[in-house]
Amino acid sequence: MKILFRSALVASGLVIASAGAAHAQITTPIKFTTSFAFMVGHTSMPAGSYTLAPVGNDDSLMQLSDGHHAVFVMTERDSPKVAPRQDEVMFARNGDTYTLREVWDASALTGAETVAPHAERHTHDVRTR
Repeated sequence: MKILFRSALVASGLVIASAGAAHAQITTPIKFTTSFAFMVGHTSMPAGSYTLAPVGNDDSLMQLSDGHHAVFVMTERDSPKVAPRQDEVMFARNGDTYTLREVWDASALTGAETVAPHAERHTHDVRTR
């Protein structure tokens, strides 16, 4: 009986914790600069300074802009394993091609992972701040 009660208690705690993580979202624009070109979905973006901002109330849609060009980015909410000390943007590298992969909002202690247009293989993570 004790084991059943503990299991139920642990399961309840996990449900509550995951419900909190599911509502986390990036609510403020994140600014970053890259020294390399990168892909967002099927769109190539040149090296430069960017702002990634949520679009309206839809936390799965963000807009990436360099002031001249803009592209919409589909994302899925994610929670960091370790709280970021500052905003971070992570890219995946496949050969010479970089792809925007994740963004972390240090003030909200949350993040978003980009939704890849297709499965990508043989990637290596690269972070920028």
